[in-house]
Formats: sequence, structure tokens, C-alpha cells
Amino acid sequence: RSLLGSLEDRLSVVARNVERRNALADATPSMWPAYGWLSSGMGPRRDPITGGPDYHSGLDIAGERGQPVYATAAGTVRHVGYQGAYGNLIVIDHGFGLETRYGHLQRFLVRPGGKVDRGDTIGLIGATGRTTGYHLHYEVVANGRLINPLQLLTQQPGRRR
Repeated sequence: RSLLGSLEDRLSVVARNVERRNALADATPSMWPAYGWLSSGMGPRRDPITGGPDYHSGLDIAGERGQPVYATAAGTVRHVGYQGAYGNLIVIDHGFGLETRYGHLQRFLVRPGGKVDRGDTIGLIGATGRTTGYHLHYEVVANGRLINPLQLLTQQPGRRR
């Protein structure tokens, strides 16, 4: 009986670890947030408006006005609204210290507090805020620090089942 109890306890621990790993996998941004072409990567660049030196905090994915923007991982919508240079911005909290930001949107398709899954359509590509044309500005934040989204994006955009 004690052996079975011990095995049951160990299996319980293993099951919790598997659930946590699955939750972390669901929360990790891994798909492209939109169809289009990469018009600017993360890092130093020349400012497209002033021509001076600049640091770009994410990826710019150029596309057509009104194209869908997808959540890159499961999470909770934390912010929906206009925010300075980002223009119309959605921020999704994925837990585990992970957050994604989607800027310059034409339209929002989610509300604050809403739950999203990887591949859900959350907005439409636009040109709001400080921009020179239609595109999505996409950022990934891990534990308060910006990270290069190209390190994570392995799946094509669109609905994941």
C-alpha cells in the first residue's frame, strides 16, 4: 500500500510538471503575427522619418491595409487602445513573464480582459501612430526585457487548431 501511495505521489508530480510545460508551450509566441514581408528587423537602423540613427524595438511586417493580425500565443488581452507612436496597440499577457505587443492597427477585434488562443485574429493591419505605411509593429517582452521575435517565430501565420 505504501509503495502504491508513493508511486501515486510521484505520478501526481509528473502530471503537474507536464501540465506546466504544456501551459508554457501554449504561452510562448511561436507563429508569425501576420502575412507580409519583413520591412524592418529589431536593432539599430536609420529612422524612416528623420533619417537619423534609431533603435527599432521589434519587427515591422508590411502588408495590405485591413489584413488580419493573429495572436502568436495563448494569453489574456491586457491593453487595447491608442498609445503614442504605437498608434492603435494591443498588448497580450501570456503569463510566465511573456508579453506581446501589436502596433499601428487599423482596427481592434478583441477587448481588454479577453482570452485568446494562438492563431486567433485580434486586429487588422493599419497605419496609425508614427508610421510611414501599412504594417504591423510586433514586439515580444520576456520578464520586462525586449527580445528579438525572430528567435521564436517558427510557424506560419493563421489559425492553429
